Amino acid sequence: VTFLGDPAGSFKQKIKLPTKADPDYRVFAQDAGGICPSGIKFSISNHPNAFEVEPNDTPATATAVAFPAAFNGVIEKVGDVDCFKFHGVKGAFDVRCIARKQGSPLDPIMTLSLAGAGNVASNDDSGGPDSYFRVNLDDKDYILTISDHLKKGGPDYTYRVEFTPVQGSTFVQIPKVAQYSQERQVISVPKGNRFATLMTVQRRDLAGDLKLIAENLPAGISMHVDPILNGIDSMAVVFEASPQANVGGNLAEIKALPADTNVPCKTEFHTNAELTFGNPGQSIYWRFNMSKLGIAVTEESPYSIEV
Repeated sequence: VTFLGDPAGSFKQKIKLPTKADPDYRVFAQDAGGICPSGIKFSISNHPNAFEVEPNDTPATATAVAFPAAFNGVIEKVGDVDCFKFHGVKGAFDVRCIARKQGSPLDPIMTLSLAGAGNVASNDDSGGPDSYFRVNLDDKDYILTISDHLKKGGPDYTYRVEFTPVQGSTFVQIPKVAQYSQERQVISVPKGNRFATLMTVQRRDLAGDLKLIAENLPAGISMHVDPILNGIDSMAVVFEASPQANVGGNLAEIKALPADTNVPCKTEFHTNAELTFGNPGQSIYWRFNMSKLGIAVTEESPYSIEV
């Protein structure tokens, strides 16, 4: 990895990647003087990588890529345009240009066209500066073009474009009970007792019943929840700790998966910690997204409730 921006100049460092994709993975610059306390977002996926080769400012000079692949490059100077040429695979794909999300100053415009013909899809901003569109590819040649909205550029104007086959997905979270608070966003279960919470699930490109599962729960804790029927988007979840459970905690993975195990599905869990906020309008200046749920066994409660 080449790190840019150090007053002493850029430098390279070898890093060891985790064994599986982690949406929160970051790399930390370090040298003989120490390690940077703030990590840099680093995207990991199973896509093979393809890198632009200059000059590739026009469809005639486009970098040829063996598809499927992730398209990587840098809009390295003012007015720069990057073009890639590839042969499509028939199917529906979500196409995302990842730039600002990873800290790049690039405000990308992404366009897909048939080689020698008109545009198929194009996007500037999609819920933020980065670009996204969904497209149906055929067994034909395509040109993918990336540029900056204001025609700017520089050595750190990096981007990455991923074509992901469309499939169903679920998004699970615990509703907030107070603004800018972590109240009830973690699970604390007294020994021999229970803790109840509400969870919500959003479906994308998916229908049918779901099941909620928890992985890496602390020893002695079990989770109880009814099946999530089609059309239902919230459910009561009860965590129970045995009287013999040891005090301690884990970061558990919460997943909402189709009851039909033959249906492919991506699943995510998120809880947000708003760390820095203020005026104007209680703007959030810094937040951290947790993809796992903190669950702990605590000491016995000095009281009990019967309903």
